[in-house]
Amino acid sequence: MVTNDDETIAGADAILAYVVQKVATEKGSVAYPPTCDGKTVDHWVAFERDSLREPAMLTAGMLTGAIDLDESAFNAALVALKTALATLEARLAEATYLAGDAPSLADIVVTCTLFPALAKVIDPEARDAVPNVMRVVNDLAANEDVKAIMGKLKLCDMIRMPKAKAEKPKKAPKETGAAEPEKGTGSKKEKKKETGLGISTSRDEDFGAWYSQVVVAGDLIDYYDISGCYILKPWAYAQWETLQEFFNKEIKALGVENCYFPMFVSASRLEAEKDHIEDFAPEVAWVTRSGNTDLEQPIAVRPTSETVMYPHYAQWIRSHRDLPLRLNQWCNVVRWEFKHPTPFIRSREFLWQEGHTAFRTKEECDVEVRQILDLYRRVYEEYLAIPVVPGKKSEKEKFAGGLYTTTVEAYVPGSGRGVQGATSHCLGQNFAKMFNIEYEDQQGGRSMVWQNSWGFTTRTLGVCYMVHGDDDGLVLPPKVAPIQAIVITIPNSKITDEMKEKMNGTLFALALSFLFFCATTILPVTDSSSMSLVAF
Repeated sequence: MVTNDDETIAGADAILAYVVQKVATEKGSVAYPPTCDGKTVDHWVAFERDSLREPAMLTAGMLTGAIDLDESAFNAALVALKTALATLEARLAEATYLAGDAPSLADIVVTCTLFPALAKVIDPEARDAVPNVMRVVNDLAANEDVKAIMGKLKLCDMIRMPKAKAEKPKKAPKETGAAEPEKGTGSKKEKKKETGLGISTSRDEDFGAWYSQVVVAGDLIDYYDISGCYILKPWAYAQWETLQEFFNKEIKALGVENCYFPMFVSASRLEAEKDHIEDFAPEVAWVTRSGNTDLEQPIAVRPTSETVMYPHYAQWIRSHRDLPLRLNQWCNVVRWEFKHPTPFIRSREFLWQEGHTAFRTKEECDVEVRQILDLYRRVYEEYLAIPVVPGKKSEKEKFAGGLYTTTVEAYVPGSGRGVQGATSHCLGQNFAKMFNIEYEDQQGGRSMVWQNSWGFTTRTLGVCYMVHGDDDGLVLPPKVAPIQAIVITIPNSKITDEMKEKMNGTLFALALSFLFFCATTILPVTDSSSMSLVAF
């Protein structure tokens, strides 16, 4: 590091000592705030030096190649790092900052020490285990003094273990007349080791690590500084738009109209239907402040939109002439997952469409449920080249508050697991009773509406990448690939007719192999009970 006085400082210990001295001498009120006990500040500064610094620097150094990789030493340091993080998490769970209500020298040095570990070692799963540590680090990362020294914080997306450096064999003296090796004879794996590019993990060896590499190397996402949230890059979003275009066209042909409702939900609305929201309650994100002012009533960010939309359905539906009411919205929802986030498959914010319809009779609902479910089947089979099993969920797994739930479920060979692809629910009259959605029927009496809801999400894309990707990376079915390519043979005028036929035959064989792959990627599921649904 080169200071503002052109002084060069080398080594982690020397840099951190410089940070401590600079903050303590030039920013005394920041180092030891009046509201914090000085001994407590010194205690946590010592903790950073004695318990956190060595494992953080050792693990980061080995993963960057600054220190020769020693797997046993790395594993021991990783355990020590996680132990230190657990100690910090326990402290920050009971205090806003390490020494009290204000950031101090202790928080600054801990943040500076964790910077390289956050960039290379502490992956999303490990960060999710220490939310209070991440809160303080993100707060201090925005501090101008910390930024001036350490730069911009970029979080690690996964641990990429380098290969231990092997001793280079001594070159044997060249023999006269020895043949020179031909250029380009190195294998693909050798090239990856030399360049560090491409997919370094086999799908069969570590499916989770392989998938994480595919979505990054395939230019589909970028990681965000909030765990569980991801940036969908143009390549992925174009695929989502393709599915949107197909689905929009089909539902509009059925008489469904698009609309948009606000993303915020009042607490009173959300709690009006306790049985429905019970399954979502742990995942609901709440807005509690506006600037520096606490809100009188917290506002939820929608986990789903039944409680947002249905009070207005009760106002709009007055007569049998107002039915059917068939609305759909394309939007984002937030569910604050506490499990290990996975791009496209399980994230805290995701994109989806949600349809909400109201009818006079259950028979009309039943027809629509199957119509929408068949559209979801077509999304997977016609656009994503993924066979699915349509079926009905068990009573325990149906949508909370609904009458019954239908689903299309796919199978991911790489993980050996089934995955819920999309759902179409018949809500019955449960929500109509809760929100008093009734109308004047043709006989002049009052009747409750029958309702459906249905949706699919950007999870569809993740399933596609998991099913079709291979050890070379991303593989996309033609209908959703943003760029279409056609291979045309252009034989040289000097080659023989026999060679031309062989060239065309090879290309034809490749085409047949691709079609066979699309048709047989997944074996039919013979035991539907293992997927927790009843096949139609």
